[in-house]
Amino acid sequence: MGVCIGAVNVLAILVYGYDKCVAVSERNGSISRVPEKVLHSIELVGGSLGAWVAQKAFNHKIRKRSFMGQFFVIVLLQLICLALICVCIALTKGLDHVGWILFVVAWIVLLIIGVDTIRLWRNSH
Repeated sequence: MGVCIGAVNVLAILVYGYDKCVAVSERNGSISRVPEKVLHSIELVGGSLGAWVAQKAFNHKIRKRSFMGQFFVIVLLQLICLALICVCIALTKGLDHVGWILFVVAWIVLLIIGVDTIRLWRNSH
């Protein structure tokens, strides 16, 4: 599972990077951009951390208010899902200390992404 999430995040970075390159060189119009629904789909299946890193690294999509609003909703849904999964596991099997540490780290990472997304959304034009 961890390998799949890692691969999806690497994919998110690569797709965002490709879209940024196409956006910069879009003047000739011969290469089509990556649709926003594709970017959001990658985020939704677990690539939100990679997408956030790519947004920062490539300065891509951070000024588009509607896009960032949808990104925030995806991160919020992931936080809720993560909490529900951990509660279900805790109630059925119990979480050892490592499990709780991973849960807290994942929550902190997603919260940082969420707070940063709100900040970017409020500052977008």
